[in-house]
Amino acid sequence: MKKKKPVVVTADEAGIVITQSRKNPEWGFVRLEQIKEVYENGFYRARPVSALIHGKIAELKEGGFEKDEILNGNILVTESLTPFNEDNPDRDIKISGKNGIPCTFDGHYIYSKTEFTQKMNQVDTFIQHDNGEAIKRHNESMAELNTAEESSDFPS
Repeated sequence: MKKKKPVVVTADEAGIVITQSRKNPEWGFVRLEQIKEVYENGFYRARPVSALIHGKIAELKEGGFEKDEILNGNILVTESLTPFNEDNPDRDIKISGKNGIPCTFDGHYIYSKTEFTQKMNQVDTFIQHDNGEAIKRHNESMAELNTAEESSDFPS
């Protein structure tokens, strides 16, 4: 079995590791990233996943997080047919692609979240969406729209 890819602390373009909350200046977060190896339908993909560590700014600073630091742990992906946040159920809806549509299973939205854990025995939980045809039609219509917009930029 392959060794898991490491969890790495990231920074913004200015090199800042701790981001302050917009709602409360005492709180903030550190963003982590890990490359996940995914095997689906006989194909291999390596894709980045990210998670946030939230905390009080002072405590995050005490933690001494540094850009590109490797943390002992795993970014856990959990998918569910039940919202994770009852107050804002739309928050974690799994979306297909950047301009994609919500992924569903049996007519229900799939909700997806990521979190950092140091429990290495936990495994990702995925739900395979069943609205692939709708996603394909949406992507084709977006491609047609982009092609039409590009061709209208130039005189004939």
